[in-house]
Amino acid sequence: VHPLDSQIVTAMRAAASLLPTRFLLLVAHFIMAITVFWSRDRNVKECVSAPSGSSEYNTADNRTVAALALTMLAFFVEAAGFFSGASMFSGSASVLSIACHASGAVATAFYVLDEMACDAIWFIFGFCSAVPMLVEAFILFVVFVRRVA
Repeated sequence: VHPLDSQIVTAMRAAASLLPTRFLLLVAHFIMAITVFWSRDRNVKECVSAPSGSSEYNTADNRTVAALALTMLAFFVEAAGFFSGASMFSGSASVLSIACHASGAVATAFYVLDEMACDAIWFIFGFCSAVPMLVEAFILFVVFVRRVA
């Protein structure tokens, strides 16, 4: 048996253990983001002192919905790359995705449970959804667009 063969087998085992972890954390963060859609009223009230229906309340609610819509777009881009196989076996992309979505799921849970101010969702989006989306978009570009050219 060649020594390189054992290194390849070890790398394949590591990648195989990252796949379910990455998928489950992506789904967990997605479910938490959907939970924010259902319970965003309390977070918006924490952010705005005006009563429901006022223009200030509606503006804060629209900003929260915009952040959540961008988060859903980020999930779509990452799921497209993951399920197409473009980044499925990329170890560094998987580790980054696992770290970001684990942090995102926990941060989003605290956002809902502690009724944080509505602007906090933008930080969660920026660090926990936008970063893996940009990496995934880059991988999709390299795999599908650059390969054709």
